Formats: sequence, C-alpha cells, structure tokens
Amino acid sequence: MAQQSTIDSANGGTTVRMTLWTRQPVCGTRTSVLDRLGQLRSQDAIDGFDVETWPDEIRLDGETTHDEIVATFERFEDWATDHGVTVEPPFETRQVSPLLGTSYRVLRLPVMVLAVYDDELAGVYPCTDGADTTTIPDFLDAYEADGGLPATDAHALSGD
Repeated sequence: MAQQSTIDSANGGTTVRMTLWTRQPVCGTRTSVLDRLGQLRSQDAIDGFDVETWPDEIRLDGETTHDEIVATFERFEDWATDHGVTVEPPFETRQVSPLLGTSYRVLRLPVMVLAVYDDELAGVYPCTDGADTTTIPDFLDAYEADGGLPATDAHALSGD
C-alpha cells in the first residue's frame, strides 16, 4: 500500500485525501500524473497520496477475490449518481459468454482513476455528464487554480 494523501485546502483547512487507482505496470501517462501529484506534494500543496493497483478486469458474478475493488466501484457509481455524472466510461460492465460453461459479468477497470476524499468521497476523475468530461489533468488544473476542490456536478461540467 502506498502513502496516504492529506491536503489542507485553502478554504477552511479541510482535509482532503487522493487515491490514484491504476493498472500495472505504472508507466507512460500514468507516470506524468504521479509526477504531478509529486510536484503538488513538494510544493506543500498536498502531504502525499495513495497509489492502488487493480487488474484489467474482475468477475462480478459469483465469488471474487476483489471485494474491495467492487465496493470501491460501487462508491464511485453512487458518487456519480449523486452528482449527475457517470463514471462509465471508463468503467465498463459486460457479459461474457464462453463456449463452455455459464455466462458471467465482468467489470473492465480503467487504466487510471483519481478518487478525491474530503471526509467523504468528493470526486472521481475522469467523469462525464454525457457532453463534457472532466479528466484527471482537468481536475488537477482546477484544483491548482482554485486552491481547493472545484465543484463537480453536471451543472459545473457543462459550464452553465
């Protein structure tokens, strides 16, 4: 398990944690996000961050060894619903029908997701309202510019 992140935001010293969920190996564009989080830390904008890894996909039907990932995805979906956005894509649920055996559902996990916590889940990136998408770099840009957590809901994403 990686390091826990705590951010004291400019408005009221609210404690904020960030967790970067990613597939292995952590390379390419994922390293640029890690570098950026590292820069925020070195500038004392954050105290640190978690990095969690997950597989390409997990089985949803029957027993799974990935209960924590399933619960995390469900929290992400709940947050998205509450804010009028969706996290699908990049998450994808699909039915697998093998030639032999019973069909089952799998959850295809994204290459990278940033979860932001302010006591409770405060944001999941990327997310979309169907027309506009807030990516991880978009969120980090807004966080740096605002000095704290930007609003994330369908109204804020569309710029209305």
